[in-house]
Amino acid sequence: MAYTYFAEVAEGRSGSVDQRYQRSYKRTFLVKTSSSTYGPYYAGSHPSLPAVWTVHPEDAFAYCTGFSVDQDQGDPLLWRVVANYAYNADTASGGGSGGSSGGTGPTGNPAIDTQQQGQAPADRIQSPLSRPRDYQISGATSTTTVLTDVTSGNPIQNSAGDLFFPPVEKNIYGGLVTVGLNNATAPSNAWFTARGKTNAASLVIGVYTFVARTCRLNDVSASLVYENGVSYWRWTLVFEVKPLVSTWTTNSFTLASAGGAPIELGWMAVLLDQGKRDQAGNDLLDSITGLPVTQPVLLNGSGARLAPAGTEKYRAFHIYPTVTFPSPL
Repeated sequence: MAYTYFAEVAEGRSGSVDQRYQRSYKRTFLVKTSSSTYGPYYAGSHPSLPAVWTVHPEDAFAYCTGFSVDQDQGDPLLWRVVANYAYNADTASGGGSGGSSGGTGPTGNPAIDTQQQGQAPADRIQSPLSRPRDYQISGATSTTTVLTDVTSGNPIQNSAGDLFFPPVEKNIYGGLVTVGLNNATAPSNAWFTARGKTNAASLVIGVYTFVARTCRLNDVSASLVYENGVSYWRWTLVFEVKPLVSTWTTNSFTLASAGGAPIELGWMAVLLDQGKRDQAGNDLLDSITGLPVTQPVLLNGSGARLAPAGTEKYRAFHIYPTVTFPSPL
């Protein structure tokens, strides 16, 4: 016989509530074994003890976050097990502070401690390689040249019709989606060659679905982790998203056909159609001096000079290659 006694003791019960209405509880159990060769691992494995993430018998919002196992000072066969319950599963320390063995809280390794945050306790998984993906969402800001006035839609030029130099710039706001996942192997070379490329087709990441060419892989990293008897790789994938706000169908379009100012086409480069020569390679001449222009002038989308009353044309270019991102994702 290995276990000879098990009971929950009344004097070990306690509870608390803080100013954020977060409650915590302690329950104390006595476990006795048949031999002093049995240690805390065996004593803490008694089948009648509460399992991690089980619900407190009186409070359905409190979950067991862990327990401590301490040997009785006067009896080498007797063990005192303190189970801790808390509302906030992500910040609670699992070990029992009521015992001398200390806590089983955060490991100090972010690759482990940041996993499964925000998941319901009942859905948390002990096996690292069976856990679902973790996601973090944040904003991202980049700059781009401003081509038009967002109110009037007119090109940003001086009174002589020349572009300003240096050009006016503005912030473009997008998003960062960071994916954390566990895998038995390190990222393949295909992941590193995918950096700086956008999704070739519709891409699902977590709760989001991104249309083609809007999601760029910025970074890939991984670290080797050992946890729960398993050696695995903790991956981090960082994607940056720039949405398609405007409409683009041809490589020569007007502000109106794009849906108005500002023109934002994700990772595409949008440029005002302008130059110093026509499509045949002839210099465009200044209307006053008759000499070749020294500053770019507006073109009509077909390689000729834009008529005085013409509507400005724009051109858009894909400057980032696309890729079908490899597995797993």
